[in-house]
Amino acid sequence: METLFYFLFTLIFATVLLVIVALVLLSYRVIAGARGQLSILRRFALILGAVIVLGCPADFLWMLLFPGRWYLDRDHVYGFSPLWPFRLDTVCGDHFIGHGSYLTIEAAWSVFAAVVWLAAAQLARKVSSHKKA
Repeated sequence: METLFYFLFTLIFATVLLVIVALVLLSYRVIAGARGQLSILRRFALILGAVIVLGCPADFLWMLLFPGRWYLDRDHVYGFSPLWPFRLDTVCGDHFIGHGSYLTIEAAWSVFAAVVWLAAAQLARKVSSHKKA
């Protein structure tokens, strides 16, 4: 169920992000008359897709390492997403325990997100170079 929620919320956010980037690039093309926005959009979509796929194992690892050790998650919807920072739902009773604090959890999220984005960029580079060859 965790994986389903991860993909659901991450895909929704990624789709909104992709539409915003496409609108910005389209506006730039109309205003400046520049070319090449389609290739930029393709590369961004490829990296975003890789982030979504590689974020799933990161979410699984996050769920093994942090909930119940650094924080209590009473209203669980998702654990980790590389697209938005971690937040606790304190209204539903979520709270930090043990070594958990906003500083430690945001540092852990930053490390996880950086690894996912860097791995996604490498994967996208390999896929795009493989297409050209």
